[in-house]
This record gives sequence, structure tokens and C-alpha cells, in this order.
Amino acid sequence: MLEDPESNDETLEDHNLTPEFNPSKTFPDLRDFNFGIILVATHILLEMGAVQHIFDYILGPLKIPLLVTTVTIGYGIYLMASRKVALASPTSKALLLLIAFYVSYSLIASTDPVTRESIWKVFLPYFFRLIILLKCITRKSQFVLIIDIFLLAVAHTCLRCSLSQGKLWGDAFLGDENEVSVLAVCAVPFAFNLFLVSRSMLKRIFYAGSIGLSVWLVMVAASRGGMLALCLTGFLTWLFIRKKITALLIIIAAIVIVANFAPKKIFNRLTTLQSQGTEELTAFDRIYGWHCALMMFNDNPILGVGPSNFSERFPEYTYKYAQVAKRVPNRSFSVKRVAHSTPLEWLSTTGIVGVGIMLLLLATLFRNWFIVKRCRKIIGWENAQSPDFVIIESIGFASAIAILSFWVGGIFITIIVHPFFWILIPLSELAKNFAEDLKYRCAEEDQSLEENAITVT
Repeated sequence: MLEDPESNDETLEDHNLTPEFNPSKTFPDLRDFNFGIILVATHILLEMGAVQHIFDYILGPLKIPLLVTTVTIGYGIYLMASRKVALASPTSKALLLLIAFYVSYSLIASTDPVTRESIWKVFLPYFFRLIILLKCITRKSQFVLIIDIFLLAVAHTCLRCSLSQGKLWGDAFLGDENEVSVLAVCAVPFAFNLFLVSRSMLKRIFYAGSIGLSVWLVMVAASRGGMLALCLTGFLTWLFIRKKITALLIIIAAIVIVANFAPKKIFNRLTTLQSQGTEELTAFDRIYGWHCALMMFNDNPILGVGPSNFSERFPEYTYKYAQVAKRVPNRSFSVKRVAHSTPLEWLSTTGIVGVGIMLLLLATLFRNWFIVKRCRKIIGWENAQSPDFVIIESIGFASAIAILSFWVGGIFITIIVHPFFWILIPLSELAKNFAEDLKYRCAEEDQSLEENAITVT
């Protein structure tokens, strides 16, 4: 059970359940911060907020990122060893299985020793962040707080990238305009849904600004994959929310603004793709890499060629494919490349086994969304109108949409090890947990009312 702290929100007294979320509150309560939230927030700011890139001359020599990662792993192990977090949920089990498979397979099969050493350092913190957030977020106000920190980090990144041609030059995760665009799109559904449920003017301005910066970054970056993911996000966000008229007006206004003020580069790239189709240079280069990925999978269908081995095996397969291809890229066969497609690179490097485990994880994430969606019918109309449920429903929908948007944007780029997808997993799991807790509390309250009625009778 999640904790049920007392609330002093007098505007919500009419609701059956004790309110845990105040939509009119602008600033976070200092009591919402704890060690785990601060730890995960630091990760978010370092990896997705461009803080590490900006202050690397300070953070690097002090080894702050390594220190934060080490503390995260240690704290996560402590929580597991002390049994303070239950890992009985399908999502937790699927994530643990996937990371165990990927890390262990990498230690065996990855040919690059640097990559083999770094993969476990990347993936273990992703799992332990789930553990930490499941333990340390016990109130809905804390849930909103961690999402606000995520949105603040992404907004800062989008602002800086917009001023430097759509990317942060030299950054490991944010140094490609297409990758930054996917991160920006993943933030949009959260900002949009929180904008609709918040009653604080300052927070609504913050959420609107977050949406604006994300959309503007996609335009400046001229990312066609990002644009496709953004269109999907806008449509699904409008489709699954209740305030459709308000949302439609906002979307129309955004389209008008984009059409009039977006850089011409994005329209030029779209026009080029329309006129040249798959013969356009970037499109052809990606499709050529996809053919090589499918050839790798065809030769190694069960386990693939091994984690991060795509670039190592690419020269071999590009030469092999060049023997039958009608057109080949104008570069040396010795050049190492990625697949420029997250699904295809995952398929070619982990095979049927890896794809099966990933699909299992995705199935549990969308199961979380269905649980949140079904909760409205179970708890009754009156409880479904409470801010407590509305915020959880909004975040649950936003998590599902962001996950879909990530994979749509990932069709055109390789972002397997990037934190953009892995931060969405604990958000989905927490939304499900809060929804189930709310159902449990409603059932308890109904049972108590029935017992009181029997006693009176």
C-alpha cells in the first residue's frame, strides 16, 4: 500500500477519499523531497537536462556522474536486500529479466572491451532507479514533483539545443538532433496532460512553455522522425483525454504557429523526401543499413550478433550486401555504422530471444495503462472526478503515449542505451500502483459504509 498522508486542502472536502494532490498548488512541498527523489532527480538533470554537458569541466574532474551512479546502485541494492521494495509486479520482473539478459549476453558476446565494460554501468542504474522511485514516491505530490523535474530538465535541454542548431555538440546522448527530438517528444504528453489538470497559473505557464520548447526544438532540429513522433503524440493525446475541445484548440494554435514561424529547413527536408522518396540520401542510407540489420538477423536469428556488435559487424555485412544491391553508399566499406533504427538494431543484436523479452516488457507497460484506464469504471463516478484520480489517469495516459512516441521516433535512430525510454518505465509502474491503491481504498470505504449501514439497521 502507498502512504496516505494527511492533506489540508479544504476545497476537496466533499470527495469521499482524503485528497493527496492539490491541483492549485504551485511550488513543491519541501517534505516531498527525500534522498531517493533527490538521487533520481540528479540523474535526470545530468543525463537529460544538459547539466553534465555544461558543467563537465567541474563535474568531470570531481567524478560526480560516477559518484551518483555508484550511490544509486548501492542504495538500490540496500533497498532490495532489506526487502523494502516488492518486485512482484510483471513490469519489475520483465525489466530485471531484460537487463540481466542484455548485460550477461554483453559480457559474453560484445567484441569491443570498452563497450562490454560500459553496458552494465548504463543498465544497472536504470533498474535501480525503478527500485528507488517505487520506494521513495509514496504521495501523488511526489509523483508530480519527479515529472516536473523531468520536464524542467527537458525544457532546459530544448532551449540550449535550439540555440545550437538542434543539438549539444559533443554530448553522448544529446549530440544528435534526431535523438534530442525523441527526448523532447517524450516530454510533450506529460506537459500537455498536466497543463489540463493543473489549476495553478504559474504551473500552467511552465507546462505550456515546456510544450512550446519541445515543439520548437523538433522544428529547429528538422528531424523528420521527431516530426512523425510529434504528430502521433498530438493525435493520441487528443484522442485519450476528456477535454477534447480545449486540446483541439491548443493543437490548432500550435499548428498555425509552427506553419508560420518554423524554420524553413524542416519544410525543405520534408519537400526533398516527398520528391525523391527512398532515393533521398538520408533515407537511402538508413534503408541500406536496415537491409544489413536484416541480413545479420537472418544469419543469427536466435540471439543475434551480440549487444553493440552491429557497428563491429557492419563492414562485413555492408560488403556482403553491396554485391547484390543496386546502389551502395559513397563511402569505404570499413566505416562502422549503427542501424539507425532502434527496433532493427535490437533485432539484429539480440535476436528472437531479445525481441521476445522486450515485447514482454512493453506488454507489461501497456497493461499498466489498461489498469489505470479500467480504474475509472471500478471506483465510481464521484471518486473518478477527484483530483487524486484525475492526476493519476492523466499521467498513466501520458506514460503510454510517450512510450509509443519513443518507439516511433526510434524507428529512424538507434537509442537503445539512451535514458529516454528507461525513465518512462517507473512512471508507468507508479501510475498503475497509485491506481490500484485508489481502488483498494475505495473498496475499503464501500465495505465500511455497508458495515455501518448494517450496524444502524
